[in-house]
Amino acid sequence: MKVLEVAIFSPLRQLFDYLPVLGVQDDPPIGVRLTLPFGNRQVIGVLVGIKDTPPRNDYQLRHALALVDETPLFSPSMMNLCRWIATYYHHSLGDTLAHALPPPIRRGKPIGKQGWRLAARAQNLPEQYLLLTPKQAQLVELLRGEKVLSERDIKLHGMSDADLRALRNKNLVELGEMPVSYPPRISTQALSPPPALTAEQRHAVECVVAAGDRFTCFLLEGVTGSGKSEVYLQLVHHWFQRKKQVLILVPEIGLTPQLAIHLRRRFKENVAIWHSAVGDRERVRIWRAAREKKISVIVGTRSAVFMPLPDVGLIIVDEEHDPSFKQQEKLHYSARDVAIVRARHLNIPILLGSATPSLESLNNAVQKRYHLLQLTKRIGNAYPLACQVVNISGELPPSGLSNVLYNAVNEATVRGEQALLFINRRGYAPILSCLHCGWYAECTQCSVFLTVHIHPPHLLCHYCDTSQAIPQECARCRSSDIRPSGYGTQHIEEQLRTLFPQVPILRVDRDKITGAGMAKVIDKILHTTPAILIGTQMLAKGHHFPDVTVAGILDADSMIFCTDFRGAERLGQLIVQVGGRSGREKKLGTVFIQTRNPRHKWIEKLVAHGYGHYARDLLTQRAQLHLPPFSHLAKIQTESPSSKAAEQFLAQLYTQWHNTAEIEWTGPIPAPIAKLGGKYRWQLLLSCRLRRHLHDTVAQMIAPLKSPTPKLRWRVDIDPQEI
Repeated sequence: MKVLEVAIFSPLRQLFDYLPVLGVQDDPPIGVRLTLPFGNRQVIGVLVGIKDTPPRNDYQLRHALALVDETPLFSPSMMNLCRWIATYYHHSLGDTLAHALPPPIRRGKPIGKQGWRLAARAQNLPEQYLLLTPKQAQLVELLRGEKVLSERDIKLHGMSDADLRALRNKNLVELGEMPVSYPPRISTQALSPPPALTAEQRHAVECVVAAGDRFTCFLLEGVTGSGKSEVYLQLVHHWFQRKKQVLILVPEIGLTPQLAIHLRRRFKENVAIWHSAVGDRERVRIWRAAREKKISVIVGTRSAVFMPLPDVGLIIVDEEHDPSFKQQEKLHYSARDVAIVRARHLNIPILLGSATPSLESLNNAVQKRYHLLQLTKRIGNAYPLACQVVNISGELPPSGLSNVLYNAVNEATVRGEQALLFINRRGYAPILSCLHCGWYAECTQCSVFLTVHIHPPHLLCHYCDTSQAIPQECARCRSSDIRPSGYGTQHIEEQLRTLFPQVPILRVDRDKITGAGMAKVIDKILHTTPAILIGTQMLAKGHHFPDVTVAGILDADSMIFCTDFRGAERLGQLIVQVGGRSGREKKLGTVFIQTRNPRHKWIEKLVAHGYGHYARDLLTQRAQLHLPPFSHLAKIQTESPSSKAAEQFLAQLYTQWHNTAEIEWTGPIPAPIAKLGGKYRWQLLLSCRLRRHLHDTVAQMIAPLKSPTPKLRWRVDIDPQEI
């Protein structure tokens, strides 16, 4: 008896057996979707295997209801990749496969529009053997060669509904998927010629090209402004010449427009952008076009790592250090790490690029698992970046700018240049407090303070979006002496407009800009001088702003006192990335670091020796403390309306498993944000020097796990980035 093994689009960590669809004789191909009965409802799943199984008497298998697809949605290599992801991250295979598809396809929608094509029996028969009218014979001839036409197209060729109906009644035509339309890019300007490469750039390109069709992971460590993007473009050109597709991953939506513009100005190939702000219909169109080899390069965020690219020859991961590559909900995968595994499965090279590589990648380079390439000099005549630490231990003015930074910004704007000011806090102020009794406005659903916003005036939780009016008096003592405390991007913008009334102020944060709107903002920045740019990390990552000569970090202390062991690493990356936006061409650039701890060892080391030496010193410390990358972490997290229930569930796990050899345990402890969206969160951390032993332990722990109540949920996070 043939039995279909199906992965259902759900969090259930098991496969389900079904009998074939009634009336379907041939085995369906692995990777197609099926409509399935599941309890008293219908669900969508993917066929992952077919087995010969003797009938069993203890249960009755049900038949699959329908085949959704004619051809597989997953190639064998993509199916293997999804299996690896599900195994490595201890996640449901069905949910992993669903994550690899655009939302409409997950929901069971057809991949493309339906049209009419010749049935197989009619493809090779001459018209005289089909007993057709002249119009019907003309339609048969029109559809030869595996063409698929819509009813509208058929009518435009002079055939009627009756002609089509007659061929349907004779089983000579059938419904089929129409090819996707993704025409070549139309450019109104001449293609820009490539610039001459530096010796370091040329060496990097030659090394990657020499890898050919062999898996090699390259780490491109290049100082800011050293021309990493040009290395990417030259490599893309090489693989285009070989008729291959290229996948480029970036950590943020805001980084896709500039890179895509460079690609379109350089090449005549089709370039597509993929991220969460792309609408569902367009996502399906891009997904299909990539699958049909009508797109040459995809520039996308995390989920683009699942893009079906039959002829992919190279993968590039830009800003590989960025924690945004780690998915924080549901399937906790790292797009960077998945991309490396995908390249290994396909036996193709992959290039990781960053001015501030992660310690994991640097360690892999030190251990010779990655091939290290370095760009040590800025392009052209660009000056080395100057760095100045500013002590703000005294009281700052309302603008948040010290006198030193204010003067630097003023001088830059007088010269017709741009200044960039970074603060990683949205809104007007992070806290609303009572000066009389010390009360703070807190979110009722999350264990965080409500942020003050002024356009329009309201308090907002940046985690669950709970919003409320700004109170006129303290909720505890009824005092009217309540004030915003601290400052965010809106406050800085307001102050700057007063200090620099003649200078354009451009604010870049998620309150002001969403999704695809970043492209317009970047264009405005590039064409507005002088200007002052104020923003969060959206503004600090990877952008090329040639007129920025002053970069200011308004509050470096927020990272210095981070409780996460990665705090020092991320502080160094942040300072270098923000500073790297300035002085990128022939103008001197300076980064000002405002801190109340100017003698802190992290800041002193970074300023004195640069990121490369700083990061390698941190690696030595991690090795001594047995922290990643010299050990491996897993996190099991619970969430429940009851804090006690969330804690007890993990406490029972700890009691049962804490004697496991070579595993170090931390917890159960509250999560950094102990309450989120009305649910309490607790976590249990596992650490082990042997990756395999850690995974075996986690697999054994979660295999029998069931939530004691429907309201308590648990999940596993392998290689967690936030602890």
